[in-house]
Amino acid sequence: GGREGAEKAAGLVVAADPASGGVTVVTNAHVVRAGGEGARLLVTFQDGDARDATVAGLSPELDVAVLSVAAKRLDDGGGVGVAALGDSDAVALGDWCVTIGHPAELDNVVTLGVVSAVRTSAADVLRDPTNVPVLDRAPMFFATDALFNKGISGGPLLNAAGEVIGLSTYKREDLNGLGFAIAINRVRGA
Repeated sequence: GGREGAEKAAGLVVAADPASGGVTVVTNAHVVRAGGEGARLLVTFQDGDARDATVAGLSPELDVAVLSVAAKRLDDGGGVGVAALGDSDAVALGDWCVTIGHPAELDNVVTLGVVSAVRTSAADVLRDPTNVPVLDRAPMFFATDALFNKGISGGPLLNAAGEVIGLSTYKREDLNGLGFAIAINRVRGA
């Protein structure tokens, strides 16, 4: 979400504090490019409720942003809930995957594909790979043929069990629109 006139993007709730009612949302750093840590923006949840959020943390190297949203009650009846995070180290080439995002005037778009490539280094994937370390041989990015459109940034890449295995970040037109998602274990580390 964003302020009036801003482009739409996606994100996911990864934690909730029952005592305060606050939630933690993860999205891409490029989605909140208007400001750094402490910046404020508007987050609109799937149930239509819009709340002010604060950028609690950024990892520009991995294109990850963490947002803090105060006083957002979660719905136990299937509305807004905490995403189930999977283990991206267990993802294999050819696994089925699903993306969810909010492109253009559409509220929810779901697309199906397979994991087309597993990359352990960001240097050959990112547009600006400077100063991106190869931390180990665990997956860093997944490429998928599931449709990535504008507005899918920051949305989840899910496995067949409905667990988040990646954070959708961008597509490469030079690779026939192949989409790339940051492995969720890397997002946890960020």
